[in-house]
Amino acid sequence: MEEDATNTEIITSFVKNRTETVVFSINEYMGRMLADIRLYYHTASQPEPVPTRKGVSLDVSQWPELFAAIQALGAHLTSEGTVAEIKKSDAQIVRVSTRMYRERMLMDIRVMTRYKNSEEYRFTQKGTAMSVELYEDLLEAAGKLDEAVRQLGAA
Repeated sequence: MEEDATNTEIITSFVKNRTETVVFSINEYMGRMLADIRLYYHTASQPEPVPTRKGVSLDVSQWPELFAAIQALGAHLTSEGTVAEIKKSDAQIVRVSTRMYRERMLMDIRVMTRYKNSEEYRFTQKGTAMSVELYEDLLEAAGKLDEAVRQLGAA
C-alpha cells in the first residue's frame, strides 16, 4: 500500500434520512489511524452509498474524548448549547453541540477552523448535523466504533 493511501474499515452505519446514511469507520491515512463519522449519500440511480466531504475524522487517540462528548449529548437534547470542543490541531476543533434549526432541535458534530490571526473559530462544511430523534442510533453506532478503536489498542 502506498504511504498516503486510505484503507477504510466500515464498522457500522445508520440511516439519517431517505438519501443519507451516517457511516462510522476506522481509516488508515498516511500511516495514521483515524476514527471517522461521515455522511454517505445514495439515490435511486446511485443505490450504493457514496462518501461525502461532510464528516469528522480524527486520530484514534482522540476518539475517547469524542465518544464521551457523544455520550454527554443525551443530557442536552432539549436545549441549545456546546457539549464539548476537542482540539484537532492548532487551527481546528471538533465541536459537539445542539441547536435549533427551523423549529427542530439538531445535534451537531462539526469541525471548526480558526483562520489566520483570528481567535474566533468558524464553522466549516466538514461535520454532520442530525435530528435529536436519532440520538439512540448515534450512541449505539458510536459505541460500536469505540469497541473497534479499543481493539486497536489505541484508546
